[in-house]
Amino acid sequence: MARWAVIRSAAAVALTLNVCACAASGSPTAPVATATPAATGRFYTRGAKIIDPKGKVFVARGANINGPAYHFRSDPIENPGPLGMSSLDMIANCWKFNIVRVNTFASSMLLYPEDFDRIVKAFTERGIVVMIEPHDYTGRYPSPDVEMKMLAGGHRTLAARYKDNPYVWFNVMNEPNAEKPEQARDLWVETHRTLIRAIRETGADNIIVADAHGWGQDNRGGSGSSILNWGGELQNFDNKAQPNIVFSLHVYELWNNADQAFAEYFDTAAAKGLPLIVGEFGMLNGPRDTLPASTSMMAAAKPRGIGWLVWHFDGGDTNDLTLPSTGGWMIDDCAAPANLTPLGRLVWDGAPPGTK
Repeated sequence: MARWAVIRSAAAVALTLNVCACAASGSPTAPVATATPAATGRFYTRGAKIIDPKGKVFVARGANINGPAYHFRSDPIENPGPLGMSSLDMIANCWKFNIVRVNTFASSMLLYPEDFDRIVKAFTERGIVVMIEPHDYTGRYPSPDVEMKMLAGGHRTLAARYKDNPYVWFNVMNEPNAEKPEQARDLWVETHRTLIRAIRETGADNIIVADAHGWGQDNRGGSGSSILNWGGELQNFDNKAQPNIVFSLHVYELWNNADQAFAEYFDTAAAKGLPLIVGEFGMLNGPRDTLPASTSMMAAAKPRGIGWLVWHFDGGDTNDLTLPSTGGWMIDDCAAPANLTPLGRLVWDGAPPGTK
């Protein structure tokens, strides 16, 4: 059976079982317990949840890392810290992350696809998702000619290369934004549809991740939200459902002190069946303090099972996880580090119960 058919069949069985029981009179009684998601050997989406290859709900816990040609300084696999462990070992065994977002550029994806093999192999063999993300067009959209061809070609090339590895995901682009607000919907929807088509035409059913409009911050939800208002247009187009689409919010100063806003945003996404992760958060965005936003996000995300990836494991800017001004590989103790920054402490404490 084709891969899509297996996943759709499993999802259909699960949904069939998730119905209410009714008395003979037709009045509703207690609902039947939700069926356990099927193990398909692939990641797939089911409503607002992400299901892992073993049939368990996947809640992302991870960090952004350096990919081929990216400009931060550290090697995401080696780079030993004071404990003599590689960054990979730290990520897997100390921080216990289950996903990394690999920052790179479209040109590397298209012209040097073999450069990704080392990262993909190292992390996915540990059961850690590798989400590949081109950073070229941050704050704008690619031009419809040369840039779009480069970006689509990069995704198409890597999708063909890794379509048999379910632990490779594709984050279409970083933090899109339109100069003219009235263009936002058309640019966000059509750009993502074009790139989804480029990935899917290779036969890859891997998870595809779409960043929110408005530099990833999605205008703090509500009427200005791309994900809440137009996300469904990425789940259904070309006269068919488009499975395995996940949406990513970036959390910075626009979301400072937003406990209630986060709760409403996450709950609305869930009600609409929009699988959601937080693809970036930190403690500074330039000179602006964003720790209040990250704290609010974590408070709302953790009880709702919303996953996240911190910016950044490298420590190449002001969003350091450890002191003095360094990345996650510099923790001084794998069980109870004492040199965490406020951001590092938020990430460390945000891990699922029992893993620390």
